[in-house]
Amino acid sequence: MKWFHTEPFFVFHFANAYEQDHKIIIDYVRHEKIALPAQENQLTPPRLNRICLNLKTGTIKNSALDERLVEFPRIREDYDTLPHQFIYTPSKTGNHKGAFNTLIKYDVIHQKSWTHDFGTHAEIDEAVFAPTLSNQAEDDGYLLLFVYDAATNQSEFLILDAENFQDEPLARIKMPRRIPHGLHGSWMPGAW
Repeated sequence: MKWFHTEPFFVFHFANAYEQDHKIIIDYVRHEKIALPAQENQLTPPRLNRICLNLKTGTIKNSALDERLVEFPRIREDYDTLPHQFIYTPSKTGNHKGAFNTLIKYDVIHQKSWTHDFGTHAEIDEAVFAPTLSNQAEDDGYLLLFVYDAATNQSEFLILDAENFQDEPLARIKMPRRIPHGLHGSWMPGAW
């Protein structure tokens, strides 16, 4: 067993962790302190971070991948414990005061990101990745998520093209009633 020492912080959700070249790499959402819910006036909002634990030298490298407030990071599930390129996480745009209204796609290899803004009155939950049958690239698939419109009190189930992330949704399925916010989901092909 090897112990690593770092400054204190708090984590609710991890995106992924894997071992590569004698290092353990962990992508996670870092909270400097526990604040429930995440408060707009926090000095440092919860943000996407990467920590590298060097198993040979015993050193730690901790860095922010972005400065925006985020939570509920997800990757394509068949990349769990493997090196990954993309992370998808809810966020907020501008001065939005409600729940998350934007989804961010991070490319952690090329250090790029894209946003999909669902609008002023939108409230989103985490997205679940469903791969296509052709399974060509890591982002060859769909992002599935519920979006609640606070202005109309209606919910929709949306399907986004993960590769063409900023395009309009491929499908919008109106729900017969409001779907309350939920937490985690998974894509299980052929499960039913």
